[in-house]
Amino acid sequence: MWYRRNVGGRERAARLISGGLMLICGVVALHASPLGLLLSGAGFATLVTGVFGLGRFTGAASRDANGPRKRTSPHCEAVGFHAL
Repeated sequence: MWYRRNVGGRERAARLISGGLMLICGVVALHASPLGLLLSGAGFATLVTGVFGLGRFTGAASRDANGPRKRTSPHCEAVGFHAL
């Protein structure tokens, strides 16, 4: 794969359910009004992150379902520098 999944199983399920509900509510319940289209767009984005398991802002928030990432580069370790 060309990306690394950073959304865990439970969170993926929650994103799939909530994204689908937001999409349906935005189109059906709000009759595709501007607010409904905005809600359905956010629902679609949430649904896509649930399908692919990749949350763009999850990594920025230092949350990762795969565990902590190594923050030092191999070059830094070769010269004896280790980040805290």
